[in-house]
Amino acid sequence: MKTQSPTRSDSSAPSRPSLWTTLKTFPRPVWIVFLGVFINRFGTFVIPFLTLHMTKMGYSLKQAGFALAAYGGGHLAAAMIGGHLADTIGRRNTIVLSMFSGGITMVCLSLAVELESIVALACLAGVTAEFHKPASSALLADLTSEKNRVTAFAAMRFAINAGWAIGPATAGFLAQHSYT
Repeated sequence: MKTQSPTRSDSSAPSRPSLWTTLKTFPRPVWIVFLGVFINRFGTFVIPFLTLHMTKMGYSLKQAGFALAAYGGGHLAAAMIGGHLADTIGRRNTIVLSMFSGGITMVCLSLAVELESIVALACLAGVTAEFHKPASSALLADLTSEKNRVTAFAAMRFAINAGWAIGPATAGFLAQHSYT
């Protein structure tokens, strides 16, 4: 014979604020971090399109793959560099440096024509576009209460995924007209 467990009445359950209510409590710098990571991920459409751009310029798939590998190598180094910079020059300064240098590097990469320049800029793009991550995560933890931290990191993840989804779609539209 099964026994039923007693049910809790709705009045005894702790009430949790809605997602929107929680998001509205985040300070302005948290929203700036969300916007920054969205723009950063939006701009990384350059990487999937780098192979197409390079082959259209006459480079082989092997050469294009080498440029992508250089980006990956830079990406690997970015976490260590970003963590060190966050500790030495501060979290906000690291984020600002990463966002601006990443944008400048991506623009330079789109204008490069020599293989050596493309490979070097791809590696530098991997570093500059990614070294904000340790500082962004630490700053987000600093700026949100412990009870809202999971929501804050989920919102940041949403911004990252939205940038990845919207950036390449926009790039595909723009690539029909020009890769530059």
